[in-house]
Amino acid sequence: MKIVPFCHRYPERTLKISGHYFPVCSRCTGIYLGMFIFFLLQFFIEFNYGLDIFVVSMLLMLPTALDGTTQLLKLRESTNLIRFSTGFIFGIGCFILLLASIEILKEGV
Repeated sequence: MKIVPFCHRYPERTLKISGHYFPVCSRCTGIYLGMFIFFLLQFFIEFNYGLDIFVVSMLLMLPTALDGTTQLLKLRESTNLIRFSTGFIFGIGCFILLLASIEILKEGV
């Protein structure tokens, strides 16, 4: 299996359906799905992007950082469900941060 720069794609850390592996690991799958769902959600809900939203987005990204760091330091072994869940939350936080940054840049121009 070829390792791509943005995802390791280890088979034991990748979700599979009917014997077919996803193209990215479970954490990246969660991140992409979280970003996509929040992308769709933002068309139906009006969000107020301000300074507090940066704190919210950072808090949403914190579980993935903790999960990844504790696993990297071999303090524990994460599961695909935890990787996917924390990745999903991270994807929402990341997209919120992206949209908030765009709004702040548009206001400053």
